[in-house]
Amino acid sequence: MNNKLRLNKMKTRILKSALVVVTLFATQGLFAQSKYGQDSTECFNNLSVYIEFYKQKNYKDAYPAWSYCYENCPASTKNLYIHGPNIVEYQIKANKANPAEAKKYTDILLGTETTPGVYDNRLKYFPDPKKTGYVYSSKGLDMLKYRSDDPQAAYDVFKKAYEAEGKEMSAAGLNGYFVAVIKLFQEKTLQIEDVFEQYDVVIEAVDFNVANLKTTVAELSAKKEEATITDKEEKELARAERELKAYGNLQSNIETQIGPIATCDRLVKIYTEGFEAHQADATWMKRAIRMMAKDRKGDDGEKVNCTDDPMFFKLAETLYALEPSAASATGMGKMFYQRKDFAKAIEYFKEAAEQEEDVNKKAENYLSAASAYQKMGQLASARSYAQKAAAIRKGWGDPYILIGSLYAQSADGNCGSDEFEIRAVYWAAIDKFNYAAAIDEEVRAKANKFAAAYKAQVPSRELIFGKSMQGKTYTVGCWINETVKVPNL
Repeated sequence: MNNKLRLNKMKTRILKSALVVVTLFATQGLFAQSKYGQDSTECFNNLSVYIEFYKQKNYKDAYPAWSYCYENCPASTKNLYIHGPNIVEYQIKANKANPAEAKKYTDILLGTETTPGVYDNRLKYFPDPKKTGYVYSSKGLDMLKYRSDDPQAAYDVFKKAYEAEGKEMSAAGLNGYFVAVIKLFQEKTLQIEDVFEQYDVVIEAVDFNVANLKTTVAELSAKKEEATITDKEEKELARAERELKAYGNLQSNIETQIGPIATCDRLVKIYTEGFEAHQADATWMKRAIRMMAKDRKGDDGEKVNCTDDPMFFKLAETLYALEPSAASATGMGKMFYQRKDFAKAIEYFKEAAEQEEDVNKKAENYLSAASAYQKMGQLASARSYAQKAAAIRKGWGDPYILIGSLYAQSADGNCGSDEFEIRAVYWAAIDKFNYAAAIDEEVRAKANKFAAAYKAQVPSRELIFGKSMQGKTYTVGCWINETVKVPNL
């Protein structure tokens, strides 16, 4: 039997099944309701047909029946609008070679100035405050896809989505929102100040969601380890992990887009010009400090920021006077760090960490304190605060890189009585770099680079044999007190 004959037989079966159901409902008088349109029997018949085809992902043959219902009984079921985008998008893609025909279907999906589209009609016939933002986000994403030459329209729709959902907006919606912002900046419709303002809106939503999702993942992961998690919680954990990954990817995308735009020269100019008008606005100050403190990749691939500029100092001091908080204390810590007043910097980083609720930011403040202790030569204290950072932010490699550098810094003759013992310190350092590379892909290249650089400093074959240590374990002394595995040469 060829495919065409099989398809015709399948359609016949679907129509017969639909007719049986229609007859049953008609005899029970259930089509008197106005939501089924003027011809309720025909409406229900087409509903049944399109849904059967939709279940089989046969969007091509679902379209005629779906279209009838969409036009003649639009209030019959919300499924028209849940299924509609997939069905109409199939037609758009199928008619890619025919721009006029593709536009016709795009107009059905997204609407025109005079005619509402699928998303608009969903909001009209099935309004739901809990889904309004989702519907607007979905529409905005399809506008970027099918009307890419009109980012302003997409931007306006994403703004409506944000107004409806606020910080709970989905990762996909926030990404689309910022893509539209960047497009408008490239078209010179939005100014650089507008881009930074919208960046703040989006990144605050990302931070909000990441913090909540990490709390959920931590709580449910603990239950999983204790074998007390329910099936429902297991699904919730999987969902939270997926969403957390999505927001993480979104954050990387946003930073990639903002990086080339948010140069220190631009930031200093904008915040210098806006300072007088906003010097009593704590929210503006926080956003300005965050933008200037944000790490970017420099020409050499290393992280750089704008915290050494006098404008950053001015912002930090003003915000702390306005509103002593975790954010303002962090700014003060960074300011004193840049001024090389490391003792003062440590005070503020500790204060910020104690007040901070976001575990990632708390960990960053502890690591900043550790770095300041390192600058003061207090290596044991530096390690202690790096360990605090690592303990509350699992899978973060930076604290271990810092600890490795502390160990390497100690290989100066003070941690050992002979050359073997002094050089063995580098094994402890390399272990930390290797561990950082193993747990955190983002720092892997950097950690491997350090490990390779110090590999040449470990005890030589002669020193190892001279101590008869090949293949054994050795405890590095001094303040380090780490056990390392000696190679079995």
